Amino acid sequence: MSENDAGKSTGDRLRVLMALDVREVDDTQVLMAGLHKANEFGLDIAGISRDAALVYDNAVEFSADVVLLSHQLTGYTPDLIQRLYHHEEHPILTVAVVDPVGDWAETMTKAGAVGHLNKPLTPEKLGKLAGMLPVAMKKAYQHRSSESYIPRVSAEVAKVIDRGGWRRQTIAIWSPAGGVGKTSIAANLAAELGVVANKRVLLIDGDMNKGDVHLLFDLQVGEQNLYALAKDFEATDKLTATDVKNRTVPYRNSNLRILRGIPKTWMASDKCFGGPDGEHGTEFIKRLLTAAEPMFDFVVCDLGQTYNHPVHLTLLQQADMVFLVVNSTVTSVYAAAQALEVLRKLGLLESDRLRLVLNKFHPRHGLSRREIQEHLDNVPIFGTIPIDEEQDVVMALNDGEPLVLSHRKSPVAREIGQLAVSLYPPLADIVKIRGGKKGGGLKGLFGGS
Repeated sequence: MSENDAGKSTGDRLRVLMALDVREVDDTQVLMAGLHKANEFGLDIAGISRDAALVYDNAVEFSADVVLLSHQLTGYTPDLIQRLYHHEEHPILTVAVVDPVGDWAETMTKAGAVGHLNKPLTPEKLGKLAGMLPVAMKKAYQHRSSESYIPRVSAEVAKVIDRGGWRRQTIAIWSPAGGVGKTSIAANLAAELGVVANKRVLLIDGDMNKGDVHLLFDLQVGEQNLYALAKDFEATDKLTATDVKNRTVPYRNSNLRILRGIPKTWMASDKCFGGPDGEHGTEFIKRLLTAAEPMFDFVVCDLGQTYNHPVHLTLLQQADMVFLVVNSTVTSVYAAAQALEVLRKLGLLESDRLRLVLNKFHPRHGLSRREIQEHLDNVPIFGTIPIDEEQDVVMALNDGEPLVLSHRKSPVAREIGQLAVSLYPPLADIVKIRGGKKGGGLKGLFGGS
């Protein structure tokens, strides 16, 4: 996109595509009358689209900057709003046209609309539209020029890239030592696969010591959590894909869904997670993973330290791959060695499913990667994540956004990205394709960082 094109999008006049249903005659007439040539609102009609399936192509063909989109339009889906925003040449903004009754304004805003107009439309509301667009346009272009922007690859390109070489997997992130960073790795791995790679991903907070993975995504504690799902199963002895969907929350408008952990520590001892010999908890986790299998390409599980809890042990046993996380400290390596010895003797954890992830690693700590591997029976090292010298991890945590989305240039984010590439190799090509699509000369125009 040239600077001249960007200037047209941010100058005195913006081009508007009207995407209203044929039944919305009165609103269409208000727009046609109010947005006549040389109108005082600084908005020009780019065209009219009557079918959601044609809106994106029409917006591109007519060089629209903004789409006035009605939820009543035939074939409307929330994904359309994101597709418009991620148009590779420049963002095409969406303003929702909604009924005042119902939650369409909130729903479409969550999907990415920059604002909404309640029906019936009036000249006064066109003035509101003209007032909101310059600020929204500036924010959109600044975001597109920023490091945190994650472009989307079109479905057509994704099909070309995704030629196989990967398989559906359930991955358990575990360590018998505390404070090694397993929750951060689980959350960021899930974000890389579900947001950047756009695969269907479920992140399960299965830590029975504390359920806090939601904090890394700026989510509040709610009824959609692991405990509530386990109580549902205890009451009905049923666990379906619908149950999983109802008790999980989507992360923004991505393919990542999150099953939040237990809100209170005492819940870990509830019989829905235990029962005689832990059979209730074991059966619940097995049924959960069975229900999730057809819904998701990857299931990422954050586990607590102890392997004695039925939830932790069952996830360890059922996972296709277990990432054993250790730091370059004697204490974490010792705890891992002790746990592995016990689990192997009991036949509960096979070596071929184990992968070692060294986190917060630094050569100056005095333990080499080879030494750590030898102390852990030569478990294959799957990744080495450096110590975060720039404090990006803490800043991302406090901002409530995964590091791989907010600080993609961070060495820590890059190495977690490599873990994801190992699981889903096409991700490497997706990252390469996206590399040059940051918005051209927009930084100079809007001061993007």
